[in-house]
Amino acid sequence: MEVIVTPERYKAETELANFYYKRGDRGQAISVLENYRNHLLDCEDVFLINKITNKIELLRKTIVLESKPLKLEIALTDKCNLSCIMCLQRTQGKHEITERTRREISALIPCLEMINWIGGEASLSPYFEPLFDEAARYPRLHHNIITNGLFIDERWAEKLAKNRTCVCISVDGFTAETYEHVRRGARFDALVAVLSRLQKYFAAYPISDRPRLFLNFVLMKCNIRDLDHLVGFAHRFGIKMVQVNSLNPFPPDSEYQEQNPGTDPELVKWYLDTAIPRIRREAAEKNIQVGLPDLGRIIQQAPVAPPADKRGNDISAQPSNEPDLTCPYPWGSLFSDPEGRVGPYCQCGAAFGGNVHKEAILDLWNGDVMRRFRQLAAANDGSLGCKICAMRHYRLQAGLCDPLW
Repeated sequence: MEVIVTPERYKAETELANFYYKRGDRGQAISVLENYRNHLLDCEDVFLINKITNKIELLRKTIVLESKPLKLEIALTDKCNLSCIMCLQRTQGKHEITERTRREISALIPCLEMINWIGGEASLSPYFEPLFDEAARYPRLHHNIITNGLFIDERWAEKLAKNRTCVCISVDGFTAETYEHVRRGARFDALVAVLSRLQKYFAAYPISDRPRLFLNFVLMKCNIRDLDHLVGFAHRFGIKMVQVNSLNPFPPDSEYQEQNPGTDPELVKWYLDTAIPRIRREAAEKNIQVGLPDLGRIIQQAPVAPPADKRGNDISAQPSNEPDLTCPYPWGSLFSDPEGRVGPYCQCGAAFGGNVHKEAILDLWNGDVMRRFRQLAAANDGSLGCKICAMRHYRLQAGLCDPLW
């Protein structure tokens, strides 16, 4: 039989599988993908063979996988060149990947469709650039980097643009005073220079093929008024997406634990009644997408109680009545935090375990932690907070074979 691996054929087969999956016919979806893998794919196409096998295992709710991860997000180091006031990372240089882990990442690269470069500050790892350059040889692999961006000189700006890297710059301030207060050790003029470089190199590509550049902003009392400058700042550098995040709780002994804006009713009122409507209006005019946390995520004065029914019974661990659309992350994604603990995704941290600095990546991939996540996801069990996960929309909206962003 003729091997057909055109993008059009891939699109047709995966859309047909997704059609059956979304209407609840897993068996037919599996049949479509198995036929495609076994009869229409080039057996030497490691990337697609792995991806289709992974989706078949997701549909079957297999617990121990033959396939390898589709997305890898491993903190290369816990080192950072800044001391941001809200950062919960308390180690510096105690947790870094080894040559063994570098080789393991390298071996996985041909199978990956997504790799997130994170730290600490990923650029401080001696393994970052060699791994980045190796991954850049695979055109179907998407790069994302979360960074303070201060390492990005002309050479790196050109390299990131050439490899269509999605760059997320953490800013937390749109004025020099605020930015330098929150991101201790940084200079606002250096940030402006970095964004100008990225704007220059990214703009050299047509919009349809242009790398994505967006900003990340953690909302606090000390920087909330900088929201007045959000749209203007983003527009200045051609940035089309800004994500505003609610504040993670500070450690009890932190001098900044009172930075939660949810403890100030006047700030909450200003944010809801003035800031949000204005940002949305101005962002629409400039065609900028802005993610804004809602009131429930700003007001974090007490731990959020588990969901309960009318009688007060905890329902977080009870099966959901949603369609049987399994969260793909336990099957497709492996994340490790700066200390080396693993899980499917950064927001699954309550049940992280293992250690990428002590155990092989593929052993962790089918180890106790990942198997447990798959078992819970296969049962549609929300006891780990899955029902309020920010990536939950993938279960209900995204296609079966869409990338795991």
